[in-house]
Amino acid sequence: MIEHPPHTWMTGFIRGKLSPRRRRAYVAHLLSGCEPCREEVAPIAEVMFRPDRAAVPVSGGAEYDGPIDRAVQFALDRGRNRARERQEAEASLDQYLISSGPSDLGSRTWGLCEVLLERSWSFRHDDTREMLRFASLAREAADRLDSDLYGTDAISDMRARAWGEYANACRVTNDLMQAEWSIERALGLYRQGSGSRLLRARLSEVTAGILAFERHFQAAFRALDLAFTLYCREQQTHDALRVLIRRGTYTGRSGDPELAVLILARALTFAADHKIIDSKLNFITLHNILLFRVEHGEFAEARRQLFEMRALYVRHAGSVDALKLRWIEARIAAGLGDDERAERGFLDVREEFNRRGQVYHAAIMGLELSALWLRKGRLAEVKRLVGEILDVFRSRHVARESIAALLMLREALERDRATRDLILCVAGLIELHQGDDAGQPQL
Repeated sequence: MIEHPPHTWMTGFIRGKLSPRRRRAYVAHLLSGCEPCREEVAPIAEVMFRPDRAAVPVSGGAEYDGPIDRAVQFALDRGRNRARERQEAEASLDQYLISSGPSDLGSRTWGLCEVLLERSWSFRHDDTREMLRFASLAREAADRLDSDLYGTDAISDMRARAWGEYANACRVTNDLMQAEWSIERALGLYRQGSGSRLLRARLSEVTAGILAFERHFQAAFRALDLAFTLYCREQQTHDALRVLIRRGTYTGRSGDPELAVLILARALTFAADHKIIDSKLNFITLHNILLFRVEHGEFAEARRQLFEMRALYVRHAGSVDALKLRWIEARIAAGLGDDERAERGFLDVREEFNRRGQVYHAAIMGLELSALWLRKGRLAEVKRLVGEILDVFRSRHVARESIAALLMLREALERDRATRDLILCVAGLIELHQGDDAGQPQL
């Protein structure tokens, strides 16, 4: 993702009116190899820094020609170097991925960091492990960039960005401790850099995700509000929309689904008002509204909405999203009394979540399946499944609250006092401590 400074920064830079911090940020952006911005600024720079020779006084003018020529050539060379870096990075990365043995990624360049971050982001809907893998490679590459080649501020910004995306990937894959440490590292690097508002907004967005993971929702909301304000100030309305959707999502997770739906409806209005055409974000917004309706027990209404959204899921759902859709379908079936269809859905989805290593999701599937089995008198199978979930949680050192809830449930089962409501309550407690946004596509 390339962050574009406001258009007014270009004229401010040319006229020498930018603050030192913004000037550093703008130069770093130009040197990052952004072709659209370089093409836009080049004609103006040519006119202002290389005026017609007839306008330059004979006396005292010639001595400027050499330095100006070298400065212009340096900027052009740097842009070409960045483009070449990206091409070389993409080639070396492709070779690295298809190699059967150890293969080096090649020189750690700015272009390689950009390519790795983009590759990580591309996997957010389909494969969270690959998302983490490429974010980790980007972080390692950023830490090895040459500050003499790229500049201290630019290097700090790239490292902060890479560590921030790595923190986000750790959160999505349930590694809270590493996510916390990594976002602290990212914020420290940010303070050493150019002071980019867009980078600060993104780091606030990632921080909010980690805070929501820990159920510190008020702090998460403050971080999201800051990100939303900064994105709006920089006229990055698309990013602001994403944050607004996340605000609605976390509001629902905090226990207020009614307000969540209102915020998500506001997001749809925001997109229309700013003429943001992004069917993927619209789909995610509608998906979240559907999820909150299911959690609120509006199963018949949710089934109708799901029927109307079927084409959107075909068009936009990645493999993870499609899996979570099958989960929603199973929950709707269970809510409407179609036990056979619900059981098939819970079993299939649980098996797939286990295969992907997403133990929280798999546990919730298992408990919802247990509630179904208990209603049908299959107590022995419920005890076995709860025991399996408890063993997995202990081996993974997950949240103590989740383990305590499972122990309480196991004891109730042994005493023949477990109820369907108790099982679903334990599932809800575990869902509060799971890593990524349960049932929701990654933004």
